[in-house]
Amino acid sequence: VRILVAGLVVATILRTAFLPVLARLRDSPDERRLAGAHNARAATFIGGLAAAGGFVLAPDILTVIYGTEFQQATTVLRFLMINLLVANVAEIFHTQLVAWHLQRQQMLIMFAGAGANIVLNFVAIPRFGMEGAALATIGSTLIVAALSVWTLRRHNYETHSRAIVGSLLLACAVGAIGWWIDIPIENALGRLIAIGVGLSTIYLAAGMALRIFRPKETLRYFTRP
Repeated sequence: VRILVAGLVVATILRTAFLPVLARLRDSPDERRLAGAHNARAATFIGGLAAAGGFVLAPDILTVIYGTEFQQATTVLRFLMINLLVANVAEIFHTQLVAWHLQRQQMLIMFAGAGANIVLNFVAIPRFGMEGAALATIGSTLIVAALSVWTLRRHNYETHSRAIVGSLLLACAVGAIGWWIDIPIENALGRLIAIGVGLSTIYLAAGMALRIFRPKETLRYFTRP
């Protein structure tokens, strides 16, 4: 859980920067759409890097942080990294719901997500144990994201699907590359650093080249009054 919370730190920082901007631009559709796209692109891009890296390096992360006796939790952590990817997307929608005066709807969505999580845990944990709990978390987060999209579209607000999908596809592609990389380093920390740096370099280079991530344009929103 602590690893998952750490992965959402950047999304929280982006929310702090973009929430007042999106609120101010609520009645300016063109500027609002542009600012929202930058938020969506940055959140999914950075969250995608954390999720892809965490998925590939799950065994090494557990060994470095908790020790080799936690290796059996590798599958659980990988499921949680998938959830991290979805949670970053859901966080984008939550920021928009709050900024555009849809707090009541957001609260109801969160209640629905919590209820779904309870039901899914009740079904999945007896059959699949810890893995079932992780899958239940993914399922409830997907429900929250889907309800958020439905609510935003119902109120004629944009959901930036193109910006989000581009980052998600890049994260999946880099994760697939990392899955097949075999570096002959026995030390978990050394492998974590080597593969982590390599995947991050590929991910950032591809993101910049494809203009999926536009840091200079995004950072302007951190300094605007």
